[in-house]
Amino acid sequence: MTVAVPPDVAYAAVSDVRTVGTRSPETVAVTLRGAALPLAVGARFTGHNRNGIFRWSTRCTVTEAEPGRVFAFDVKSGGLAISNWRYEFSAAPDGDATLVSETWTDRRSPVMYVLSTLVTGVRDRPAHNRRTIRATLDALKASLEATQEAGATGEAADAE
Repeated sequence: MTVAVPPDVAYAAVSDVRTVGTRSPETVAVTLRGAALPLAVGARFTGHNRNGIFRWSTRCTVTEAEPGRVFAFDVKSGGLAISNWRYEFSAAPDGDATLVSETWTDRRSPVMYVLSTLVTGVRDRPAHNRRTIRATLDALKASLEATQEAGATGEAADAE
């Protein structure tokens, strides 16, 4: 996804996990667990999720935090591995935008696969996450570009 903001701006938005509920179709809120912003490797947070009538929480630990380049975290439930989420940021060829990618790696054991299906109501998690990743990136692009545009408009008004 190409977003018309610099990589550090896109990274700052994604790594402030408290705002993910404004973009994600499934994660509705995040609670930091003794961590301060900006989040560093080892920082922990809890994701509060919803899919229709299903609600659940997960424990997350930041595994990579390189401003403007990569932000990643592992997800567990009941102490068992669920997944890894990774966002990569790079300057677009024209230099005026950022290429943002979001990837999900399934780390569930066969037992967790069955349990997570029952808890979340999602039978085909890979297909579901492909849809939600697209929706999340679309929302990220819209919010960042609207903010960037509003800032540019405000700067132009101040210059008059």
